[in-house]
Amino acid sequence: MTDPRYATGPHFTRRSATDAVLTQLPGWDLWECNEPVFFHTYDQTVTLHVNRGAASLSFSDGSEVELQPGDVLTILKGISADWTIPAGIQNSYQSHSDGQETP
Repeated sequence: MTDPRYATGPHFTRRSATDAVLTQLPGWDLWECNEPVFFHTYDQTVTLHVNRGAASLSFSDGSEVELQPGDVLTILKGISADWTIPAGIQNSYQSHSDGQETP
């Protein structure tokens, strides 16, 4: 079955949450942001799951991705992103020191 949420760019992969990811979420950290704009440079690869809210990310290489609840996004280290967050967002996330993605 094709994942309708699948999207990829040079430094990211977005997909729908799988059962394998959902079972890992209780062990992940939580991040919430209620600011309309957030900037971050990723010094480690990060995988996140959108628990609630939505956002648009514009990466420093010019690529863009939209997020909604249920999306899983892996961002590779070495890229920066401007987050536009219309009404707050809550993510569960996990950093990867070895650059490996979560299933």
